[in-house]
Amino acid sequence: MAVRLSDAETEKLVVERGVLSPERLAPFLAQAAATSTPLYEFLCIAGLIPPSLQAELEQGGSGSPSSTAQPSAQPAAAPASSPRLVIRPPSSMAPRPPAVNLADAARRPLRPQGLNAAHPPSMPRPPAASQPFRPPPAHAPAAPQPAQVREAPAAAAPARIAEPVAIVAPAAPARPVPAASGPPIEEFLSAARQAGASDLFLSPGAPPVLRIVGEQRGMDGLPIIPPEQMPGVVRQMFSPQQYHLLDERGELTIGHIDGGGHRYRVTVLKHSRGQDICVRLAAAPLMPLEQLGLPAQCAKLPAYNEGIVLISGAAGSGKTTTMMAMVDAFNQAHNGHIVTLEDPIEYVLEPRACQISQREISTHTGDFEAAVQAALCEDPDVVVIGELRNEQAVCAALSASEAGLLVFATVQAPDCAQAIDRICESADDNASLRGRIADALRMVLSQLLLPRADGKSRMAACELLINSISVSNIIREGKTQSLVNVMQTGKSQGMLMLDECLKGYVAEKLVTEEAALMRCKNRLAFMKHLEEAQPAENAPAPEAPKPAPGASPRK
Repeated sequence: MAVRLSDAETEKLVVERGVLSPERLAPFLAQAAATSTPLYEFLCIAGLIPPSLQAELEQGGSGSPSSTAQPSAQPAAAPASSPRLVIRPPSSMAPRPPAVNLADAARRPLRPQGLNAAHPPSMPRPPAASQPFRPPPAHAPAAPQPAQVREAPAAAAPARIAEPVAIVAPAAPARPVPAASGPPIEEFLSAARQAGASDLFLSPGAPPVLRIVGEQRGMDGLPIIPPEQMPGVVRQMFSPQQYHLLDERGELTIGHIDGGGHRYRVTVLKHSRGQDICVRLAAAPLMPLEQLGLPAQCAKLPAYNEGIVLISGAAGSGKTTTMMAMVDAFNQAHNGHIVTLEDPIEYVLEPRACQISQREISTHTGDFEAAVQAALCEDPDVVVIGELRNEQAVCAALSASEAGLLVFATVQAPDCAQAIDRICESADDNASLRGRIADALRMVLSQLLLPRADGKSRMAACELLINSISVSNIIREGKTQSLVNVMQTGKSQGMLMLDECLKGYVAEKLVTEEAALMRCKNRLAFMKHLEEAQPAENAPAPEAPKPAPGASPRK
């Protein structure tokens, strides 16, 4: 640079020419001193010395030449028409430009190279040579001076990158609900009841199938439902709201009542060939507790007034029938209030000694947890929960029992020990949940159904676990595999092992040995028991002693 000015001369020149006020110049003096950069060069790099003033100084037109500057023989006077620049304070509504780090700006070259090098984003854009210089506004306003005042143009807003807009597909219109059509569903349900079936299966393009005494059998004399007619058959049992819910979820279970007042549990699911219908026929009327073949200890259930009673078993093992028979026994023996939460309602209980409120999930209430919380405000004595499916349902049942209520619930598990493990493993805090269950549990009844020896019906084979001090300690410690030993030694308390129950059925000729052998737990021990019992049965009867010669028989 041809012209060298001291910091004092630069300060005087900038203030006299109106480029910066003393207040505006103070921060630049501090930054120049901190970076050991001459103030004049610092202001030039920052773009605050206009090119016209630079050209004037290079020609020797400086009003206060430095001692280091080379004086010109004929200094040129400043043109009289040169306008005096005054900086007006920025408007309060105008956006302020981002602050410039002058220390970084001083280290940059005057003309950086590369993309957008002419106007780096952190440097103010230099004005054109034909336009007067307008420095960027500062936070501290400059004092106005009585001269020609020109408005500094508002700083251009930095370019903003357009954010991606989420494209939301329009919601698909709800499909129209089909009209009820096709073969009448009442015809299928009536035929299933007359055949003594427990379940009915309808699939598009396939013959109807029944489950009778645990075995699937074809159903003759009824039409095959084509795939295009299946939605109309489903619509005969579903309301428009239920059908929309089925279309949204893909499967739905509801309760259905036919013209004769018989109740059914209907499950419809969608698959690759259309829709399948699975119907569970509820036994009517509800059998008394004594006729179900349950252990004698179950008759003492009405003696409980709080805690949890679990009924476990595989799907289709009659858990709901057994549980509702227990609840009906309490209904006959006590005065109180019974609240049932079912999905759906299969058996309708008649109020006897108790007041009964039967609620259906998704019809009368949202879920089990909310329904249990609401039931606590209804002053109940017994709460019936259809099935403990998740942690929320388990915690709701425990909360009800801890409030002093008697809770009946079902859980899908093959035996008593696995039923406890099933509900304990549903929570993250396993140890805490095991402690609560150990305190609240009263008994666990596990059952399965097997055909009778005559092949006309089925009966329940049971396993019974009654809570005691030793059982409670085993549940707390999580050693449920030790429950088998406790049940074997707890016969005097009313506990029962499944294999012992099957041995009694075989001895009484209620079931066949083959059916019992297929469902026992310890197969080798059960076969050994059958072999030991066989010779005693086939042994010839002892002959009667012959009377002595000449003796007369007793009259």
